[in-house]
Amino acid sequence: MWLEDTGRKSISYYLSDEFNLLRIFNFHPIQLYLNCENIERYNSAKQYNWDLGKLEAYRNRDGYGMQNVFLELIRKIKEMKLEMGLIKELGRKYEGSNNWKNTNIVEQFKTFGK
Repeated sequence: MWLEDTGRKSISYYLSDEFNLLRIFNFHPIQLYLNCENIERYNSAKQYNWDLGKLEAYRNRDGYGMQNVFLELIRKIKEMKLEMGLIKELGRKYEGSNNWKNTNIVEQFKTFGK
């Protein structure tokens, strides 16, 4: 989900019961550090991934970016008291459970991370 996507909904939507799918949030550390608001910032800076001194010049300090999205997500998760976990634990947790709507997803995750 890039911030420039016109169809992007709020973090609250993705955490709500209205969004009736498995939620996996994946943030790349460099995008958090740079606080990328678009792919162009990341593409401009990625050649310096191992040079923090040079990366510093590419950081988004004034605008809304991925770091803001990440912090908002964490705040909402805490506020809503949602349970979080690792993907590799998902299959083990829901194995044999009738509470999972799409058992095919559980089957895929049973061996993940073993």
